[in-house]
Amino acid sequence: MSAIAIRDLVKHYGATRVVDGLNLAVQEGEFVSLLGPSGCGKTTTLRCIAGLEQPDGGTISIGSELVTDGATGLSVPPNQRRLGMVFQSYALWPHLNVAANVAYPLKVRREPAARIEARVREVLDLVGLAPLAHRAISELSGGQQQRIALARALAGRPRVLLLDEPLSNLDAALRAHMRRELRRIHQEVRTTSVYVTHDQLEAVTLSDRVVVMNGGRIQQEGSPREVFSQPANRWVAGFVGFDNFIAATAVEVRGDRLLARPDGGDGMWVASLAPGGPRPAPGTPVTLAARGSAFVPATTQTENLLTARVLETMFVGDTTEYALGAGDTRLSVKLNEVAGAALVPGDLARLAIPASQLIALAESA
Repeated sequence: MSAIAIRDLVKHYGATRVVDGLNLAVQEGEFVSLLGPSGCGKTTTLRCIAGLEQPDGGTISIGSELVTDGATGLSVPPNQRRLGMVFQSYALWPHLNVAANVAYPLKVRREPAARIEARVREVLDLVGLAPLAHRAISELSGGQQQRIALARALAGRPRVLLLDEPLSNLDAALRAHMRRELRRIHQEVRTTSVYVTHDQLEAVTLSDRVVVMNGGRIQQEGSPREVFSQPANRWVAGFVGFDNFIAATAVEVRGDRLLARPDGGDGMWVASLAPGGPRPAPGTPVTLAARGSAFVPATTQTENLLTARVLETMFVGDTTEYALGAGDTRLSVKLNEVAGAALVPGDLARLAIPASQLIALAESA
């Protein structure tokens, strides 16, 4: 039995359908990220799970309990769903100290004082902030406040933990630290978790499974490695960092490799196909996709060769970004200083893409 089962979920805001027939099962102990741009329906989905929004159709079950039915209007109140939630804004009580904030959901449930004190101490130890139990919320850093919000959400031993963009208000260094902390804590407690984010790095580093959403629908779901190395379509590829799309014609499929003739390329190219995915028929148009970091100087490769003219350059620290033109194709390429030091606008660049870094999408460019 799934820890969460969502079937045919639909939610409208006015005439806009923000969740469009979504189906998703989350397994016990799994950490699942809903990843997508603003407005894709991920937060609305999370709020429906929490009982903070009532959908217009579909059902949500938590364990064996049906908690939401859009057709009948059934909606178990949020405080009866045994969920923990961490908000983007932390939502801590400013007039209560750290321990009192963490204890709040337990006091609402009228648990014995000794049990509350022991549980507060336990979850504060878990998030590494037991010495701050009597500190005022206003005296905490953003990262500390986020850990207190997480401790409060875990205090009641929820069936499911819901996290809505919890790191978005932190600076880059704190976000990196909190990613490591969240991963460590999940590995210790194994609470079933649904995490909403627009940040690809958060989804990759935290998740057992990533669910990519756009337009209220699931575009792809799979392990972080599957989603980020073998995107299901061009939209997913662009969202997870593939910034080069090259029109080509399929020639032959050999196992999980495709031979294709690219527009603007030299001869035949070899690209990777998703295991079990569609196999383009010979003569059909395909799109070949690659990240800018996949390109290497042609001196190190003999396959997938490309000659392109340098249009623009931009130094970005450890790499240089190049805008290249190859026929009608515009490319964005990242090379380290050694590989790209001599290239200036107007030069011809001779590059290659390893077949393992070039994927074929069964869509025309």
